[in-house]
Amino acid sequence: MKTNSKEVIAKLSQDIFSIQMKWSLWYMPIVLLIYFGSMFFPDVREANIGLMNFYYEPSKIYMLVIGIIFPLAMLSHFVRYGMTRKDYMISSAIASVGIAFSLMIIAAILSAILQLFETFSGANDVSFIESQSSWLIPIVVLSLILICYNIAGWMIAMGFYRFGAWGGMGFVVIALVFIALIDILWERELSELATTYLPFSIPDLSIGWSIIGTAVLIGVGLTIIRRIMKRVRIKLE
Repeated sequence: MKTNSKEVIAKLSQDIFSIQMKWSLWYMPIVLLIYFGSMFFPDVREANIGLMNFYYEPSKIYMLVIGIIFPLAMLSHFVRYGMTRKDYMISSAIASVGIAFSLMIIAAILSAILQLFETFSGANDVSFIESQSSWLIPIVVLSLILICYNIAGWMIAMGFYRFGAWGGMGFVVIALVFIALIDILWERELSELATTYLPFSIPDLSIGWSIIGTAVLIGVGLTIIRRIMKRVRIKLE
């Protein structure tokens, strides 16, 4: 009997999400403990750093690392058991969305709990998002950015998998450009630095346009990965 591709994608998405969520359930308590420990430092306590913001910063690196490690470790495994490259890519993309939103939703729930205590009154503040929405917009925005970091790591992994060391280094550069574009859309730290050297300034974008720009970048990143994956020789040994 021929297996329904949608059923395969649904099952594979659940498997990938389950594996990565198990990693995340180790990662998140560690960050939370570090956050509580930082409250013993007067400067940090006075700054009243929001928990969502605190979770978001290391989560960018976490999602980047997952994006690099998981395809290198698991692509051959899934293909060996009969999964197509297309099914694997779609499933991984779905799992990435699930992990990113799970991280930020859990962070938002913890923030809501901490806001019951005066010491953590700014627990849901995110420094670069100005919105009347305390939860929905920050969750969506931060999750989209984390997805982009995961895609950047995925591009690096596929670059090394397909082209070896030198080609992989080229994809590190592509991933850095990808991340820089995300920064320009949201945090704007690179934009402020670039203004010093460029004869023009990069305009501020509204949240709506930044979300659209992020969605376009996600599409471009996935297209690059898809093109590489269609031509890559799967290492089954």
